Amino acid sequence: MAGKKRTDSKGRILRNGEMQRAEDNRYLYRYIDLSGKKWTVYAVTLVELREKEKQNGLHLLLGKAMRMQEVEGISDFVFTNTLGRPYAVNAVNSALDNIIKAYSKWEGAQAVKERRGPELLPHISAHILRNTACTRLAESGLEPKVLQYIVGHANVSVTLDIYTHLDFTKIQEKMEAVQENMRIG
Repeated sequence: MAGKKRTDSKGRILRNGEMQRAEDNRYLYRYIDLSGKKWTVYAVTLVELREKEKQNGLHLLLGKAMRMQEVEGISDFVFTNTLGRPYAVNAVNSALDNIIKAYSKWEGAQAVKERRGPELLPHISAHILRNTACTRLAESGLEPKVLQYIVGHANVSVTLDIYTHLDFTKIQEKMEAVQENMRIG
């Protein structure tokens, strides 16, 4: 004969680690992470507690465990999959494709309803996001050697060739700034 299940004040069955305090009816969940540290998560409702369990539970523990490990000499990953490993590029590209397809489908339907042409998103990939971020960093004035370190290029000339895009407007702006400095000085 199995033991009686623990329940909250509303008769709902509590899972391992879950409790309800008698004094204020708040819920709490206690667990020990992979490093042996004890944690307690508090919530007003059982639904809120279980949502926090999802956020703070297994996925973060796996991610934390992975961040403590190294993959090709790199550690402390921010975005990890359910196994705690960093996302592969093809997984990121697949997710981006799904987002764009879903948006395009929605936007197409909206455009038909509003009797206009759809405004679709362009193709986006992890590589495009990397190039865009690095280009914006270069445009913001980040030192080329710092950018080189961030992107992992062996030679700064590669970084400068790829991520510093000058157009006529920028050249004109820089030349005007030089002329202005020459007049002042």
